[in-house]
Amino acid sequence: MRSTDNQYINDGSKVFLEHLAGLRGFAILCILFYHMYGRGVWASGYLGVDIFLVITGYLLFRKRVDQNKATTWWESAAFLGRRVQRIVPSMLVLILTTMIAGMVMLWWSDMILLSKQGYAACLARANSMLQHEFANYFAGDSAYMPLLHMWYLSVILQVYLLFALCDQALQRLPRRFIFCILMALGFASLLYRYADSLVEYAAALGLPITGQVRPVSYYQLTPRIWEVLAGGLICILPTRTGNRLPQVAAVGGLVLMCLPILTGGFPALEFSKHLSGTLCVVTGAVLTLRYAPECRFVHALLRAKILLWLGKISFSLYLVHMPVIVFMRLWAFGQPSVLQEFMAFLISLVLSVVFWKYVEKRKFAWWLILALWIATLVLCREGRKTSGFRDYLPSSSWEIPTYSEWKMSNDTALENGLSKDDFPLFPFVFQLMNQDGRVPHNFQAPLMIMGDGESKATCVLMGDSHAAALFAGMDAGFKQENIHGVYLASYIYPLHGWEEDKKPDWGNISSRERALMSWLNLHPEITHVIIAQRWWYRFNDSADRVENALRIFIQELRDCGKKVVLIGPTPEFPQQAALLHYDKIFALQGKDAQSAEQVAAVCSATRYNELNKTCLPILRKLQNEGLCTLVEPLQTLEPGEVFHTLQKGKLLMVDGDHMNPGASLPLVRKMLPKIKSALVSP
Repeated sequence: MRSTDNQYINDGSKVFLEHLAGLRGFAILCILFYHMYGRGVWASGYLGVDIFLVITGYLLFRKRVDQNKATTWWESAAFLGRRVQRIVPSMLVLILTTMIAGMVMLWWSDMILLSKQGYAACLARANSMLQHEFANYFAGDSAYMPLLHMWYLSVILQVYLLFALCDQALQRLPRRFIFCILMALGFASLLYRYADSLVEYAAALGLPITGQVRPVSYYQLTPRIWEVLAGGLICILPTRTGNRLPQVAAVGGLVLMCLPILTGGFPALEFSKHLSGTLCVVTGAVLTLRYAPECRFVHALLRAKILLWLGKISFSLYLVHMPVIVFMRLWAFGQPSVLQEFMAFLISLVLSVVFWKYVEKRKFAWWLILALWIATLVLCREGRKTSGFRDYLPSSSWEIPTYSEWKMSNDTALENGLSKDDFPLFPFVFQLMNQDGRVPHNFQAPLMIMGDGESKATCVLMGDSHAAALFAGMDAGFKQENIHGVYLASYIYPLHGWEEDKKPDWGNISSRERALMSWLNLHPEITHVIIAQRWWYRFNDSADRVENALRIFIQELRDCGKKVVLIGPTPEFPQQAALLHYDKIFALQGKDAQSAEQVAAVCSATRYNELNKTCLPILRKLQNEGLCTLVEPLQTLEPGEVFHTLQKGKLLMVDGDHMNPGASLPLVRKMLPKIKSALVSP
């Protein structure tokens, strides 16, 4: 993100460097807004990284092209040392300060991840670490990694090392051979990066395709080499003075560069938008860098004072902005207000100026760099579990209404449910979702006291919309047994995190998990957490991933001193029963009970096991590992008995998907002895 070369171009003019600084300012602005918002106009702001790679390639090759003599091994080592001396000290200071802030702000599992990322960054392999553990840079939970952006610095350091080695290996060959080798390397890198998109496009055209090509990781070095080499092309592009071609090329380059970034890519194309967007940005950056000095319009745009200033502090701003944004998100439970987002923007700018003045501009002695490196490496290697966030979250900040209080103040919310009378808790699950699908900025803990609300709660009921119906029956059963619980009306992260790609507005799930853990730590009177879900639906697509996430989540609850009870999958019925409107079956119940029995469906033990063949073994394995107690509805059946959609005259499924709370009570009553046993167990 910083210039690796302070020399002017051949004619001694400073014009080109100002232009380059302006382009750097535009790129860092795109990255900053992408990490802050990641949607709308800035949905493709991450392409700003590609501009930086082109700039890096130009600065690397420009000086080498101008040299007529071969460099020695010592000169290549000195070049690499200067690059390290410019980048590494600032990176180490940033990692150290982020680790210290993390000890205050982060939950212990996040702190472990932060330590791993910092340790990998110290070894210039943060991109490799993320490639193996987090294949998707665009996943929702990546928004909570303060050192996620260290992958780019690792790539840049690897590029410098590769350049120094290749310079020694290739410089004794004729220049035309070197050019051919670099061109072949660039095309190979480009094809490797987009092989999966090309195969996908060929298949869409109906061409015969054998085999399948897996997409490469966003973090890899190899598919980035072509972008660096594209920057080197700037040094050999011809100059056309005295005609309009350079001006057309400069304007065209600016349009090509800005269009995919400011329009969110090209989603209308069948071909991968990442391919078309990246190609446009790289091509546009090459043309803009080469020909903008010869075009007054483009040159004037990129000489804007704000862009020049941002370009000057771009490296420091890149380092600082990500931790600031992540810590702001954590503090706001994943849903910062507009004011908080603006404050994060201002704080990033202020801190980057301080960082630029007192860290980046300072030339660190090698002994100090080594001391910083060892201190950072040791701190990251050891890491530590920290209570952190919970110490700044007083219990009074979560106001928990009783069910009756919520119902009195939220009659309008009930209208969005499937039934006012039979499905009262379903709308409470989605109470926080306003019309545009986002959680309001004044987000508070979505907890509600079940039962009479007078006795002290001892357990938390947690789950999705399917659990809401089951919990209504469970609450009625609990009243009979004098057990009182707290209902958590939000999706828990381990089972819904995979949906964040489909529903990006639910990106606050991770912070809700952290907030829940913090709150539970402040309430030792709560001894048990009961979790119910539509289990098979969660496990079907990525069982290993969800199992691992659920295991970690349960372990976090146990570290809070809570015992965990899982309610096994509830019965589901053949689809034809779902297609019949439940009002029709209710009408048949009143007029012809026998016809109602015939219309209603059953779920046998065989079908139950077949539907849940993926999730049941995993849930049982977690119980066998001693992490939780599993209560299975299947255990309530007698030999030869089946689950029936009609439970004592009431339809069990109200929409073919969700349970009828009233009809769920008989099922819950059969499970209550085991649930109660799990709640009173030492």
